[in-house]
Amino acid sequence: MAGSPVTTTPSLSSAHELVHDFVAAALPQADRLRLAATCRTLRSGSLRWFPEVQAELTSGNRASARSLAAWLCLYRARAHVSFRADTVTLYDSRRKTAVPSMLRLLAARPAAAASVTLLSACRSTWPDGFPCEVPTRCLLAFPSIEGLQCGFDFLLVGPVEPLWQLTQLQRLKLRGYYLSGDWTGIACLSQLQHLELEDPFDAAAVPLPAGVSNLQALTRLSLGWRPAHQQQQAATGLEHLRSLAGTLADLNLAGRHLAAIPPVLTALTALTRLNLSHNSIKGGWGQLQALPRLRKLDPASLTFIGGGLAAAPPQLAACSRLTRLKLGSLERIFAVDSLSVLGSLHSLQHLTISLLLDVDAVPAVLSQLSKLTHLSLQASCSTGFSNLQPLTLLEELSIFGTNMQEWQAAELAATLAALPSVTSRALSSLSIQPSWDPAWRAILQMTQLRALALDCCACEPPPAGLSNLQALTRLSLGMRLDLRQQPAATGLEHLHPLAGTLDDLSLTSYSKADLRWQRSHACLA
Repeated sequence: MAGSPVTTTPSLSSAHELVHDFVAAALPQADRLRLAATCRTLRSGSLRWFPEVQAELTSGNRASARSLAAWLCLYRARAHVSFRADTVTLYDSRRKTAVPSMLRLLAARPAAAASVTLLSACRSTWPDGFPCEVPTRCLLAFPSIEGLQCGFDFLLVGPVEPLWQLTQLQRLKLRGYYLSGDWTGIACLSQLQHLELEDPFDAAAVPLPAGVSNLQALTRLSLGWRPAHQQQQAATGLEHLRSLAGTLADLNLAGRHLAAIPPVLTALTALTRLNLSHNSIKGGWGQLQALPRLRKLDPASLTFIGGGLAAAPPQLAACSRLTRLKLGSLERIFAVDSLSVLGSLHSLQHLTISLLLDVDAVPAVLSQLSKLTHLSLQASCSTGFSNLQPLTLLEELSIFGTNMQEWQAAELAATLAALPSVTSRALSSLSIQPSWDPAWRAILQMTQLRALALDCCACEPPPAGLSNLQALTRLSLGMRLDLRQQPAATGLEHLHPLAGTLDDLSLTSYSKADLRWQRSHACLA
């Protein structure tokens, strides 16, 4: 009829877009997967919801590998596949072949294999039981792979040559590997940006190959932790890094048994991060003056830890752009006065001082570092805390102290009161009686505190005022408590009001009964 309104019914495609824009886009991945499976229309049109997915497979779970392969064939999303070790069959010899069998299931469907862009089978600690072996030849079925991570629980084994055929690789991270063959072919990986070769077994401990000099896209290189018998080859092959002077920004040479700063570092003027930790370096510190861009020196960057370091190198003064520094020594005799060189580092924001010997007072030079936001003092300081009061930008503070007297704790309390910006504090090894200690009272007045750690303390149970720290999300208490008693006898009942905000609770103590309590979480049940 003329003049009658025309009504339209939304098509299925527009309905799908409506669901995506107003529903699926706001959901986490797991919920989006469930929504996509509710009906055939959504399932067939949900590819735009998952252009890139992350899938974690438990080693030995072949059914999950089949399911993932089928899903990738249907949707063709870019997949980041990671493997998690099966803790049930730790000492079952069949565990060694669990990952290869799952990789073969993925490779059996070429469309699924082509969708895999990242394979990760790595953990940060050495494994328990038998490691899962990952033969290099299994990786050839994944031509689109851009990232490969293997290590510890997952041992990459076999000839190294198949890796050089994965020419799309941008990240290669190997820790605890057992490879044989010719490493010069690494030059074929021209797109490689991030390379880590750490903790090799004896047969895989080869010098840095000359082919590394062809990796002109490389910005991050880690060559840490070599076998002890290779001390005489500590710097072998490092001269190949000279051609990367314009691109290499992050270099890790930790644990390579270096006795001096390698001369090649003077050529790497683009370096911003450098890790020389766990080496017995006794000379060559002057070469750091050739690195004008060096800024980050922390546990993941540059660490002065070594048996021969008895003083802070004066050449540090030339690194005026440093923003992160970890300065430590394993020597019982350390020239504390040498820390005065820190006064030249006005850009420092993160600083860790870790010394084996006791330092009675907080170094006065710290008062000059006005830009510090994170400070960790691991040197058994028990006085001189007033030197920290000028650090008004400080956000995180960790202090290691022993056997404080009441007047020393009062000085610490005054410092805490003068640092209003501190929201995360870790006060380690403070022997304080909370019933009278002014430092405790200062802490309990910091109602915006988000993280608090009082580790290895000889304290009485935590006071009732702990319940006033309503902003706490992380709490670590290492106290000599007998948790076989009821919570009311340990002071842990004061944690009840924090149940709504506290998501990370650590109780470190000295008996098996304490560990049983941690498993039950009886206090916050």
